Amino acid sequence: VEHDEFMRVLAVNHARELEDLQMQANALTINDKYKEELQAQIASNEELKKKERQMYLEEGRRIREAAEMEKARLAAIKARKLKDLEDAGVPAKYRAELEKYKLQIR
Repeated sequence: VEHDEFMRVLAVNHARELEDLQMQANALTINDKYKEELQAQIASNEELKKKERQMYLEEGRRIREAAEMEKARLAAIKARKLKDLEDAGVPAKYRAELEKYKLQIR
C-alpha cells in the first residue's frame, strides 16, 4: 500500500514537473515572439525616420536651388536694366543706386 502511494505521489510530482516545463517553454516562446515583434517595430521606426530625414534634406535642397535660380533671374534683370539705362544715355551717377542694390531672396 505504501509503495502504491509512493508511486502515485511520484507520478503526480512528475506530472507537475512536466507541466511546469511546458509552461516555461510556452513563456519562452511568447517572450521570443514579443522580442521579434519589438525588433521589427524598432527597425520600421528607424526606416521611417531615415525616410523623413531624407525628405527633409531633399526639400531644403530644392528650396536652396529655387532661391539660387530666382537670384540668378533677378541678377540678369538688373544687368539688363543697367545696360538699357546705359544705352539710353543715363549718366552713371543716376545708375549708381541700382548698381549698388543688393539682391535679397527670402
